[in-house]
Amino acid sequence: MKVLYYATVLILICLTNLYSQTYQGAYDYMFLTKQVDAQSEAMGQGHVAMYGSSYSAFYNPASSAFNSGLNTEISHLEPNEAYYNNKAYFDSYSASYNFGKYGAASFNEVLYNQNKADYTYQTKAPYNKLTYTPKSKFFVFNYSCMITDDFSAGLNVDYFWCDKGYTEYSAAQLDLGLMKKFHSKSSTASHNFYLGLSCSNITNTKLSSSENLPSYYNTSDYQQILPSIMRVGGSYEFEPDIKIADFSLLKTIFALDYKDVLNYKYGTAIQLGTEFTFVEILKIRAGFYSQSLNTDISSGAKEKINEFTYGFGINIPISKFYDFSMPVSLQFDFARIAQPRYYDSYLTFYSDQSIYNVFGVKYSVYSLRLNIGL
Repeated sequence: MKVLYYATVLILICLTNLYSQTYQGAYDYMFLTKQVDAQSEAMGQGHVAMYGSSYSAFYNPASSAFNSGLNTEISHLEPNEAYYNNKAYFDSYSASYNFGKYGAASFNEVLYNQNKADYTYQTKAPYNKLTYTPKSKFFVFNYSCMITDDFSAGLNVDYFWCDKGYTEYSAAQLDLGLMKKFHSKSSTASHNFYLGLSCSNITNTKLSSSENLPSYYNTSDYQQILPSIMRVGGSYEFEPDIKIADFSLLKTIFALDYKDVLNYKYGTAIQLGTEFTFVEILKIRAGFYSQSLNTDISSGAKEKINEFTYGFGINIPISKFYDFSMPVSLQFDFARIAQPRYYDSYLTFYSDQSIYNVFGVKYSVYSLRLNIGL
């Protein structure tokens, strides 16, 4: 318990430092509005007390210690948004491996590309016009280990990079996380409870330019603080001891997350999610989240958004079909999410082409996951 106490105190000390500077909303699409995998999107965008995916360290650095064997995953998100002319996309890649008593490690990369939505900016005299395609990348290097039985701690080293055409910006930051499992088994079912706590960007990192900006640029506008996000939550797994052949009939997961952007007045969210797995193959997911917004309410904008989410997954337990000596599974996940709207009226501020004014617009997330239980 002393280890748990000191680890919690360390995180709390880090949290107190995060109120000293203010996040201004820079690159929120990389940190706050879109998720890196279809499972999280479908389950109300929460994931702090869940594991199994190699993307889980993105939400809680301590979660990878609960993964088994080798996990690899790729994900593709198509934000069908009017502002980006339906051409922008996210691609994510991840891999994790559990080394047993030596801990676990994972790697995540998230790429955002506006594709052919080129922007033109004007340089100083002789005022040549240059065209560029905005791109952003986010890399997460993770290590976690079991401190005591069913209690893990983890650390992420992150690197953010973006191309603004006239210059490039980058920043490195640290994330910390804790995760605890409680297990109970009766004669008829298995019960698992997980508690998770994580805080990203405990260093309160500020973006820095790769070169000196021209004098006509306001340097402070381009050296912004990145968000410091605290996530705390729990999940409950229930699996009745009922089998069909060698397959478990049912498994359910219920998750509740609270998210707070510590260096920002907005972005606070409650996230709920559930997943039902039938015969270890079909996964049905649903969720809900409510998040506060940085908008001008007097202009007709919403004070917060309340959105339902849903999706499904198909898991193929290859080793059970072909009698492999080690567990191997391949899983496809899909989520179809309504684009959140900041305004209630279709016509409100439509002239600015805000992506949040468009009714009926949805975006899709596809993920493919391979697990080898070495």
